[in-house]
Amino acid sequence: MRAVERDGESGVVDLVEPVVTHDCSRCEMSIASALGWAPFDHPAVVSFFHERGVDVRETPIWRFSALQVDRSRLPQRDPPRAVVTFTDDDEDVTLTTDGSLDVIAVDGD
Repeated sequence: MRAVERDGESGVVDLVEPVVTHDCSRCEMSIASALGWAPFDHPAVVSFFHERGVDVRETPIWRFSALQVDRSRLPQRDPPRAVVTFTDDDEDVTLTTDGSLDVIAVDGD
């Protein structure tokens, strides 16, 4: 996980967003994605949606706002902590990850 600082000169607003970088061991290319993708298959997320009749494997990804870059935050940098909230109607579940993207806390249900 890394924080991407964007400045006004690049045409993007000033803010810091947690972004996950995936490195390919075969071709050495990298791709970045929103933090929400890292814990998307975590049991707390899958069960949260399952209890509400939503199958995360069958639902279009645009239905999950937590998969957008601006839906996560970095409340702490040392040690790194990132927070992402998944929402369905008026209910939500929030996951906190460490710098290795391991889920260290789950709040809500």
